[in-house]
Amino acid sequence: MTEPSSALALTKRLIEIPSESTNKAELRRIVDFVRNYLDVPGIYIQEYESDGFPSLVATFEDTKSPQCMMVGHLDVVSADKEEFEAHVIENRLYGRGAGDMKGAVAVMIEVMRHLALRPEKPSVGLMLTTDEELGGLHGVHYLLEKEGYSSEIAIIPDSHDGIDTIILNQKGILQVKIEADGLAAHGSRPFLGENAIDKLMDMYGELRGAVKTVKSADEWGITMNLGRIRGGLAVNQVPDHAELHLDIRYAKSEESEHVLHEVKRITKGQFDVVAEGYPVDEDRNNEWIVKYANMLEKHGIEVKYDKEEGGSDARFFAEKQIPVIITGLQKGNIHSDKEWVVIEDLGQFQVILSQYLVENVKPVTLSQPAGV
Repeated sequence: MTEPSSALALTKRLIEIPSESTNKAELRRIVDFVRNYLDVPGIYIQEYESDGFPSLVATFEDTKSPQCMMVGHLDVVSADKEEFEAHVIENRLYGRGAGDMKGAVAVMIEVMRHLALRPEKPSVGLMLTTDEELGGLHGVHYLLEKEGYSSEIAIIPDSHDGIDTIILNQKGILQVKIEADGLAAHGSRPFLGENAIDKLMDMYGELRGAVKTVKSADEWGITMNLGRIRGGLAVNQVPDHAELHLDIRYAKSEESEHVLHEVKRITKGQFDVVAEGYPVDEDRNNEWIVKYANMLEKHGIEVKYDKEEGGSDARFFAEKQIPVIITGLQKGNIHSDKEWVVIEDLGQFQVILSQYLVENVKPVTLSQPAGV
């Protein structure tokens, strides 16, 4: 098969393209690079764009429903220029995106190139997007909802844990903007006005009382973060308008319904849902997950199961009732300076993933040559 070192070399090249999620020119450049790299006999490639965010899907036949879909994102959060200079120190590769998630993407790309050499290819697709760091609405969500992509199983190596861990649960996301209107007046005579910020904070306090939230990492339930508040033009003026933004994470879909009910009741409907995402709740006895765990054990890895408060593009597959294998590579300093991934994991994951797909995914039935 492809030498594991090829994933290391490819990861370096991907890091050196500063594909910040806010830079659409660089997002286009990295997608073009990947398309050219995947442009080999046996691979069928489709490109898409939504609101200026490019994406790419590679398969071994002209289909939107491969049995298994590998999923990754090429965008990264913003960084200083020097963070896009890939370099190796001992057993780690450093650079923005090394862990989140260009290392894992490089592995999946190399797996596709390796599988393309087989006379009998598995029914596998590779979906790469460029807006995961901004919510994924113009990436995975667009491809599933608007372009009609689907699969029986998805593999997303975008967790915070390593190869030995399978994530069974990720929280759903509900982000809301709440607004309040008041009456402007001079700050020295507040009794002549109506303070919109005061009204807003009263609503927030009532909401905090109505929705039970967890207080530590040992609990698994709803969290609520007041991430932004805006209001007022001058310190000596009573503000006549204010807004706040909440980031709410929940473990079960019914919890989202409860929160929305309370938000609507308390604000009297004066709110907007800015973003939302379905929670992931996988059954460890799902046959795809069991077979993946067995593959890890074949390679001498003791399997762990865990859950994460954060979300990923897995939520869009979960909403479609498509099971997801969520795993990752050993990494550190995600979204910060000196981000790194363990080099050995690149090669090991490449071997495990390739073998898993060959042994468990049905072969394609080509209606036309791939790549035409």
